[in-house]
Amino acid sequence: MADLRHPQEIARRLRELQRTSPTEMSALADWDASARQFWNDVGIPLPTGVMHYLHDADTRIKDPSCRDAQDEMIRGIISDLESG
Repeated sequence: MADLRHPQEIARRLRELQRTSPTEMSALADWDASARQFWNDVGIPLPTGVMHYLHDADTRIKDPSCRDAQDEMIRGIISDLESG
């Protein structure tokens, strides 16, 4: 298992979660399980926005403007993690 204390690995996992973020309710349970596993595995405190992203998949499914805003926010966090 990769070490989730390294910013680049956290960024990689967040990017994968963003890439697979569900667009239909039928995919929500599996994605939520992946998000919970990531949260349990991470070894450092993360910005509050990450917690909201991990918990708001159902809202993103229902509200495209929320999806756009959260995707933009999480891309910024991923970029910050990748740049150290």
